[in-house]
Amino acid sequence: MFSNQQILSVCRAILLKFTHQQILNVRKAQLQSYRNICRRILRHLWSALSAQTHSSKCKCEGNEKNY
Repeated sequence: MFSNQQILSVCRAILLKFTHQQILNVRKAQLQSYRNICRRILRHLWSALSAQTHSSKCKCEGNEKNY
């Protein structure tokens, strides 16, 4: 689904956005927990995005506008 590098990049970006701190020299245990948190966040985002896309497609059926 996602590579480890993508997971860590997204995780770092999310954490930087919310904490405004740089994540440096992260230990393996911390790294593992970040990856788990990230996977969870990505899963939620993906399912939310999929649901949103699906519902917007349904709303637009028969409509001339393409969103």
